[in-house]
Amino acid sequence: MRSLASKLTAAFLLVGVLGIVIFALLLGAQARTEFIRFISGRDQAALIGALEQYYTSTGGWVGVDGALERTPPLGMFRRNVLLADARGRVVMGNPETPVGGVLNATVAARGQALVVDGQTVGTIVFSTLDGPDRRPPPGGMLESDLWDRLLQAAFLSAVVTLLAALLLG
Repeated sequence: MRSLASKLTAAFLLVGVLGIVIFALLLGAQARTEFIRFISGRDQAALIGALEQYYTSTGGWVGVDGALERTPPLGMFRRNVLLADARGRVVMGNPETPVGGVLNATVAARGQALVVDGQTVGTIVFSTLDGPDRRPPPGGMLESDLWDRLLQAAFLSAVVTLLAALLLG
């Protein structure tokens, strides 16, 4: 391996392999995050639909927590959720905001209104991957949004890979 041609070939091969590895790692990490966010949006949309249906069928929020716990997927979805009625009274809470308390304005502003027959009947507040100040998109994230985010991740990964290849070259 003394010739210049073999040394250059080995160097380009190393840069190519390293570039592919960097690209795969960056894209894989971003794709995983975006997929989890996508699934979370769908779960949130399912929970919102179930809560609005519950209110329609019962006319109130009495027993909503127990009803969700008895419905297998929804019981899991509601773990990081606050639910308040139209007056701001918490009907599903957590240790920081217990049931019966009043939802403070800052937390309520992060929430999403639950609407039945054109009337707001409650507010739901989700804890999300992006932190407490991120509102879920209405109806959850669409497939096209997921695809757009994955394409952005691929572009970013390609740029980082190109920069690494330039540095190594």
